[in-house]
Amino acid sequence: MEIILFPNISVTLHLKDSNMNQELLEHTIKNRRIELTDREKKDYYPKENLFTLLFASVVVLLMPLMARLKGEIVETEFIWFSILFPVVSVAVVYITYRNKKNTLKLHYINTALTPQEQQNVLMRLAKENRWKIVLCNKRQFIADDICMRWHVRVVVIFGNPSMAYNSRCNPTNNRWHASGGRNWDNLEMIRQAIEKEWRAKNKNSIFEPVV
Repeated sequence: MEIILFPNISVTLHLKDSNMNQELLEHTIKNRRIELTDREKKDYYPKENLFTLLFASVVVLLMPLMARLKGEIVETEFIWFSILFPVVSVAVVYITYRNKKNTLKLHYINTALTPQEQQNVLMRLAKENRWKIVLCNKRQFIADDICMRWHVRVVVIFGNPSMAYNSRCNPTNNRWHASGGRNWDNLEMIRQAIEKEWRAKNKNSIFEPVV
């Protein structure tokens, strides 16, 4: 299935991919949070580093016990360290997970622009910022903002009276789990572009001659 975006731009989707995207879209709208595929979840929530940290915490926690079993004297400072290190590690893991999960939340902006007008705004932003368009149809817009080691995914769900949008890290192909501030920049850029388009539309309608 080929979706025509502009005269010289199109995106080709297989029927299976289209159905999967539709299902993910419905879950995203319902939960007000970006729904990830199984592959994206593996990339988005890195388990290797977290498991390494938790394993090290267990080892540190067991070291005083092993020393006692060998009849060795364990310093009080080391006992405190063996207790605090696992606690801090668990806190880091939890905070990291919560922050990444919160990044998936949708942002909303009230607008009277039609979905087609919203799509036009996003297409202009994609061209100006050299985003790589992944998907664009009447309901949603998905693009990748790739710069050096940053890989950010922009998702917009068209609607009226409100439009939903999100920008998050998309750490595929060994790219960093960070955005270098690009997520915030993209969110502000989208909001300002929609507001600017609405102001321009209102201004034109005010001075439009009545026939």
